[in-house]
Amino acid sequence: MFEVSRWGFRVFAIGGLLAALAGCVGSDLPDDASDSPDPEPTPVTLRSIALTPADASLPVGGDQPYTATGTYSDGSRSVITSGLSWSVADTTVASIGSDGESAGLLRALAVGGTTVSALDSASGVSGSTGVTVTAAQLGEIRFTVATGTGNVPAGFQAQIVATGYYTDGREADISAQANWSVDDDEVATVGNAETDKGLLSALATGTVVVDVELDGFVASTVVTVTDAAISAIALTPPDLEFGPGERQQFRATGTFADGNELIVTERVDWASSSSFVVTVSNEAGSKGLATAGSLPGRADVTATSGSVTATAQVTRTLF
Repeated sequence: MFEVSRWGFRVFAIGGLLAALAGCVGSDLPDDASDSPDPEPTPVTLRSIALTPADASLPVGGDQPYTATGTYSDGSRSVITSGLSWSVADTTVASIGSDGESAGLLRALAVGGTTVSALDSASGVSGSTGVTVTAAQLGEIRFTVATGTGNVPAGFQAQIVATGYYTDGREADISAQANWSVDDDEVATVGNAETDKGLLSALATGTVVVDVELDGFVASTVVTVTDAAISAIALTPPDLEFGPGERQQFRATGTFADGNELIVTERVDWASSSSFVVTVSNEAGSKGLATAGSLPGRADVTATSGSVTATAQVTRTLF
């Protein structure tokens, strides 16, 4: 019994001594001795640049904005908005802005192909893509009605001119090349033959949509057919002097009650006060064509529509 107690005492004493030593050692260490230093952060670097749109195609005169997206070493992506130098390989085909709001904005100059590039000046990383410039395209069509407004009196004709505006800045009369149509041929018709393209014939009061198509581009204008009547007629020239065998075409311009004006040469009745001095055609296609008569003298040429008449004085000289 004594031996057990003695060994038990010894074990207890040794255990206590070890615990005391451990406490002493631990109390001498600094408070932060167990904390390891933070690792240095790995710098994120730009790895590549992608330009969009890729392999774009646009017509001469067209603009194309580009976006540069960077891919970084940590796998992230973001749009690069500054620090880029933009360029094109062939400056005769296209140009591109490098500063401010024009940075990355390409302008197509001539038909052909070239490469668009963006260089990050800080890292030396660049990206590029191809671009193709095609022939200029029709971008807009505007209409001009002979009356000067969108109104045409019933029973009369008015020429409509279609002007095309192209992406390279050109403008041209495309009336003869375009295809013409209307949505209601009971109100009006429009010529589409070689000799009368764009010539609108107003039939009855109402509105009609006139469509023009060229190379897949479609544009429309609205014409109103009114019941306005002619209130005045003016002849050009207002007076005429010519010799034996000579001819002169008169033109009649009608002013309508709604203020519109139209050339009405083919829509009025023509007459001469003396066929010996001057004759004037009243035949369709040649109305208003005056021819010197067989005798010298003076006569009146008249153009009449309803109760409205205009007069031009004609002098046929001896020689």
